Amino acid sequence: MRRGFEALASRPWASALVVALLPFSIGLGYLAVHGTPQPIVHDEFSNLLAADTFAHGRLTNPPHAFSRQFQNVNELVQPTYMSKYPPGQGLFLALGQILTGRPLIGAIICVALAAAAIYWMLLAFLPAGWALFGGLLAGTHPLLILWLTNYWGGGVALLGGALFLGAWKRLLESATARNGALLGVGLAVLANSRPMEGFLFSTPLLAWLAWKSRPRAAALAALLGVLVPVGAWMALYNFRVTGNPLTMPYMLYEKTYNPSPLFIWQSGLREVPDPGIPEIHDLWFGWNLDGYTRHRTPAGFCKAMAGKLWDFDEAWLEPLPIKVFLALPFFGLCGASLLWLGLAGAAASAVVFTLLFYFPHYSAPVGGLFFLLVIAGMRRAWAWRWRGRPLGALSVAVTAAWCLGRTVLFAGKKMESPHAAWSYFRAEALEKMESMGGRHLVLVRYGPGASYHDDWVTNGADIDGSQVVWAWSVSPDEDRKLEDYFAGRAVWTLDVIPPRPVFKPVSAEKARR
Repeated sequence: MRRGFEALASRPWASALVVALLPFSIGLGYLAVHGTPQPIVHDEFSNLLAADTFAHGRLTNPPHAFSRQFQNVNELVQPTYMSKYPPGQGLFLALGQILTGRPLIGAIICVALAAAAIYWMLLAFLPAGWALFGGLLAGTHPLLILWLTNYWGGGVALLGGALFLGAWKRLLESATARNGALLGVGLAVLANSRPMEGFLFSTPLLAWLAWKSRPRAAALAALLGVLVPVGAWMALYNFRVTGNPLTMPYMLYEKTYNPSPLFIWQSGLREVPDPGIPEIHDLWFGWNLDGYTRHRTPAGFCKAMAGKLWDFDEAWLEPLPIKVFLALPFFGLCGASLLWLGLAGAAASAVVFTLLFYFPHYSAPVGGLFFLLVIAGMRRAWAWRWRGRPLGALSVAVTAAWCLGRTVLFAGKKMESPHAAWSYFRAEALEKMESMGGRHLVLVRYGPGASYHDDWVTNGADIDGSQVVWAWSVSPDEDRKLEDYFAGRAVWTLDVIPPRPVFKPVSAEKARR
């Protein structure tokens, strides 16, 4: 087995393929067992809207005549109808939709590429065997499995961060055009996935690169050859979505809906217009604003930060021995360069924790660095001996087995039951209406106990062309106008009342035609 591993490690392209095939196979296995999973959280529906838009060959969609009744969390409806998020995740999901009709295939491809990129990045810092070991560990990490079984994202920024860090290290040693172009690709991917976190991570490393290495014309030309057209495309994208090449959709959405600042250290609330939909109003002026208010008290701040650190630890640092190996570079035991890299990554992560909320994919840009520090720590510990016994090698082997066991348990849990009740109720209703034939309009009302985190009112890129259209029920008069606009459709009312929603036909006879 050892000879086989060493033989594989000596072949970089074969090693990269094996590393990529691990998460890719897990993703295909998940689809084979459960079929296409349903989106659950706001971000997933928003990314799927972007994917559907790109798959239709558009950068955005025109605003609907009844845009108020088609509002959804994390989606713009004015001046155009589009996701608020950077386009990276949407583009990969669109790839899956175009190739197979399943957007999730795009997420699976993205995570597989990210795992291969981590292996390629590790090759710049470590011997081939350790790079392959790290790539395999990354490719089976539970967080990557999570990202390839939903539409939320994380894989795109992980891919960008790994490409950037690998090219950065190679540029320090050889300022070639190829390495400059790859650095540009990494930066471009970061800018179109997690731009703020990518900026925080990349800026000190770019300064370090400019200080330590004499830039050559070929490398700079290749870097600019990537960044200039990508920057122009991003300006065009912003202009098409928001009407301003310098205004990102995310910032326009926040300005339109969110009364609280993005960072907990910012003070002052914004005046935003009432969206006219109670559920969306309650989410931003209730749940989100309450979170900001809690952060402003010492007790609330401490509790919130403890929760974020717990989420980070559970997602990235389990099992327990990983923390030990990660700590070794921070004690300077793996070289000065890794110490400074670790401090740069820690500083970027610290700023991320000052956002109002934290989710593990916020740390995805520094994910490649995380794996580098862990594997470097394992390599350093490998040589440790106690009374002649290979204590370090044993600890690395036990940790690897522990990680593999945790991954198997996590994957098994994912395979058991991925269903979230409300989302599958919606899918069930959608399938029923589609099987009836005809075209349908569903007017949605949230009753007592309904959660504004459940996105019943969500549609694809082409609302008018959809067989089933979901809209908010606002008032009898406005509902009637919407019904007239969609004349010829069967009309249903949906009362979202736990534990199971109630559908009622308003003009269901049209559905039987």
